[in-house]
Amino acid sequence: MQHDIKPVESWPAHSWYEATATRDTHQPLSGPATADVCVIGGGLAGLTTALACQHRGLKTILLEGSRIACAASGRNGGFVSNGFALGVESIIAKAGLDAAKALYALSREGTEFVRDTIIRNDPSLMMGLMMGKGWRMALRHRDNGGLKKYVDLLNTQFAEQVIYATAEETRQHLATSRYFESLHSESAFHIHPLKYGLLLAKLAINAGAAIHENSLALSCEKRARVSPSAPLRGASMPATSSIAYPRFHQNCTVHLAAPFCQSQPMLPSPNHLTRTPSAPRPPSPTVAAPGTTTASSTKAASSGAGASPHSCQSPPASPNA
Repeated sequence: MQHDIKPVESWPAHSWYEATATRDTHQPLSGPATADVCVIGGGLAGLTTALACQHRGLKTILLEGSRIACAASGRNGGFVSNGFALGVESIIAKAGLDAAKALYALSREGTEFVRDTIIRNDPSLMMGLMMGKGWRMALRHRDNGGLKKYVDLLNTQFAEQVIYATAEETRQHLATSRYFESLHSESAFHIHPLKYGLLLAKLAINAGAAIHENSLALSCEKRARVSPSAPLRGASMPATSSIAYPRFHQNCTVHLAAPFCQSQPMLPSPNHLTRTPSAPRPPSPTVAAPGTTTASSTKAASSGAGASPHSCQSPPASPNA
């Protein structure tokens, strides 16, 4: 199947995000390469995964079919807040209260990862990245009690400090009377999502990772599988991923070796969900273990792993909206 991928330099500044950000060019991969981890996809999930893997001492290559953070990761509302697109009530119904609390604590870590990454790594970009603090979610109709109940649940069970506002209080903050009750969170903030994605790419490269744009992955071929219980000292995992690049009209191969496999898994164990919110936060986000998959990728092996659970997503819908 043919893929029509535009060369990097031909992409226009066709959005506000592109028009207000400055990109670096990452050349396509032009020949065979060897790495411990190959991440396929240069969105926020893939970039965070590549950064985390490289920080763990794993030689990492990231392949992006077009441009870094050119799709939803770089063109979204830019709200960073605790929680998930699925509301906590639905998570409780699916997983139980204890697991929902543990998952929510992980999302809080994701929020703080984004905040810390911006503040710690490039304070000069603060005005460009940190576009605002806090967010208010207002109803377009009178609250029937669902929003107030939702706020109480967050505050009592999930250690939040969300503020519930009546319609009259809400309208003091808005230049319209069309909205009614609202909730306000001071811990949330607003960023330029594309600039944040480009910052992650810069940090990954500075850490030693290689990033290649306009490098489309076509297939992933498994040639061997290493048992997690087998001795791994000095072991290697023969593996190939066939990569096609429209610019060069050829196939390239990324070979993944696995002498880095550790006795301690990089993926969270089931016990990980029993951590309390007060437990110390790991120094970098969780990433998928590449040991048993030949072409590790955000779409094949480590989809979403290591990414902020709720970074750069719009706030969840009101429980009774």
